[in-house]
Parts: sequence; C-alpha cells; structure tokens
Amino acid sequence: MTTVPRPVQVAVVENPGCHFCDDAHAGLAGLAGLARDGHAIQATSLDARAADGQAPMPMPRS
Repeated sequence: MTTVPRPVQVAVVENPGCHFCDDAHAGLAGLAGLARDGHAIQATSLDARAADGQAPMPMPRS
C-alpha cells in the first residue's frame, strides 16, 4: 500500500503593493511541478488587513 503525503501548507500574507507577495506566488508556482513527484504544496492567500491575515504574525513585545 502506497501512502500519499499530505500537502505542505503555505500561507502567503498579502499586503497591497507588496512585491514580496508577487515573488512568493511566483516561487510557489515554480514549485508546483514537485506535485508530480508526490510533494504537493497547498498555498493560501491571506489579506494582511483581515483578522485571519494578522493571526500568523507575531505581536510586538514591549
């Protein structure tokens, strides 16, 4: 019996006008070819202004 690994979960936290977000999406698209070898990547986009986009970011410490 062959086991299929779960996809790697990647969240891209996007901010309007951020070129790093575009770079991240381009890099993930390039990695999509690895899915053929059983290494799937599941990318999710999160808006940095929304609550779910702020949740992965660390809070500043005082």
